[in-house]
Amino acid sequence: MEYKGYNKEPLKIKLSTFIVFLIVLVVILGIILIIYINHQNNLSINNNTNIVETQTDNLTILNKDEVSSKIDLQPAYLVEFGDIYYYINSQGYIIFDVVDTNTVLPIIDGFTTNFSNSENIEILDDDDIKKLDAINSIIQTAKEQNIYNAITKIILKNNEYILFSESQKKYIYLGDATDIKTKITYAKNIMEKEKVSGSIYLNGDLKNGFKPYFSEDANAEDVTTDNTNIEKNANKFSSISMDIYIDSKGNASVTEIWNCFLNSGTECYHPYYNLEKSEVSNLSVNDDLTNYNSMKSWNTNWTFEEKSHRCGINKVDNGIELCWGISTYGYNTYTIKYDISNFVTKLEDAQMIYWQLIPSKFSNEIDEVDIKIKASQAFDNSISIWGYGDEGGLCSIENGKIHMKSNNKLKQNEYMTILVKLPQNTFDINNNINKSFNYYYEMSKQK
Repeated sequence: MEYKGYNKEPLKIKLSTFIVFLIVLVVILGIILIIYINHQNNLSINNNTNIVETQTDNLTILNKDEVSSKIDLQPAYLVEFGDIYYYINSQGYIIFDVVDTNTVLPIIDGFTTNFSNSENIEILDDDDIKKLDAINSIIQTAKEQNIYNAITKIILKNNEYILFSESQKKYIYLGDATDIKTKITYAKNIMEKEKVSGSIYLNGDLKNGFKPYFSEDANAEDVTTDNTNIEKNANKFSSISMDIYIDSKGNASVTEIWNCFLNSGTECYHPYYNLEKSEVSNLSVNDDLTNYNSMKSWNTNWTFEEKSHRCGINKVDNGIELCWGISTYGYNTYTIKYDISNFVTKLEDAQMIYWQLIPSKFSNEIDEVDIKIKASQAFDNSISIWGYGDEGGLCSIENGKIHMKSNNKLKQNEYMTILVKLPQNTFDINNNINKSFNYYYEMSKQK
């Protein structure tokens, strides 16, 4: 049967044309998709590159708008750089947009970071960040002790933290950042007790016998990081303490602690004269940072540098001098240790301790001298003791120890001599002198 209008051959042609069209369309769409994907990848790479560059730029300098949500914008301190004061927060960032400029903040003097006056927020360098951490601890403790408002300035000098109180006209020498709670407690107690201007010294090793003390200054000088205006041309001895232990054989081990400010000279020395049968040995000296090298001999003509961090015994005509180099000008704490043989003498009718422990004609007056003598067995309260050279000074038996203390300042023409009469056989000694105790007693009154 034949159908009108139906042509088989043209149908084949149209079908094949449609299939070719579909294939071409798929290819075109594939090409378009590939181009689109590559374009997106390029955008991603470029964007990532920009992000890396932005992050690299922000490692050291952070724009104010970018970091305002990331750091504390509350200023904690004022820092002086050149002629400009900057606000910084407790993290170490400079804060420019300070709303409340009426708040009184402590000034920090002595950071080493080099800042430029820019509109970017910059952060302290690593060394100063470590110092700031210590300052934060100091300030937090001061707030807890209710003395924060008295702190006007924090000075960083030679690894030491110094606080200044304008209201009390006092400097507080903390030393390093150890034992902060203990030091601030001492500072508060001394500030409450002492109503005059001066300096509080807490810059020794509290765990090894250092005793905090206050030194009155008639005119409190300005302490700066370059050491100008600090008690010009005046060596000052704030305190000397001596702890003397006598063993069963009558030999002594001595520990001295000197707290002083020195800005002239090359050495310190402690002389002993008229030693007779006694010898001084095993000298050692250290300051807060360094153990000094002990020399077999000492040359007083050595330079400042040659004496630095060295100690030795200088022999003179009528005795010896225990010497050590000043080593660093400024405030120093020296610990001196040595032994004295035959510290106790056996007489015809008694045993005797008779020593000039602080000499006359000392190079400078000493604000305070404190001497304690103890033995392997406690001293009885009934023994007779005399102190000479310091009118009004203390000389007594306290808790089995002999205690001498200067009456206020020990002037250059004053000295401290101890005379003790002990029962025979108190110590097992061979240091014999064929004289009576009365001979030395009369001699002591003539000095």
